[in-house]
Amino acid sequence: MYDIEIVPKVAEKTILEIFKTHKLEVESLIGKGFARGTYDRYEVSYQHTEAFMLWKYNVKDVLLNQVNHEFVTSYDYFLRSVQSCANNTTVKYIKNFKKIVLIALANGWLEKNPLKQFFAGIGFWILAYLIYRNVKNENQVHNRQIGITLHFQPILVMGYGLWVMG
Repeated sequence: MYDIEIVPKVAEKTILEIFKTHKLEVESLIGKGFARGTYDRYEVSYQHTEAFMLWKYNVKDVLLNQVNHEFVTSYDYFLRSVQSCANNTTVKYIKNFKKIVLIALANGWLEKNPLKQFFAGIGFWILAYLIYRNVKNENQVHNRQIGITLHFQPILVMGYGLWVMG
């Protein structure tokens, strides 16, 4: 917990500082490739992120170097429990947070990606792990991050896409 307000130096950016800058950029691009809804989602994501840091750490903002895997998993928990967000909504807010992390990584403000080992999926893409052999090459996806090849065949179940993988 922090007893003093964080005043960042040039090299010590905070998560909400970057979030706010990105949010303003998105707002200025409404009607120029961005919809108002995109800005609104970033605004709500910003508010949730700020509320999370107050709830978890009792601070209004944190330095980027304090954002780690534990921060992200706690944020996910906060969205699902305290904010009562459904799975797909939580994933959208985490995706917006990821955009901020990627901006920080690209600018060299953050050394490690705290989302690297974090996975959250959209619920309507039900992932069923079945043994499926004799699949043609066009139905294979190799995931470099975890080093496996997934074999799948798209089928339709109750109006939702289902990727059968094995």
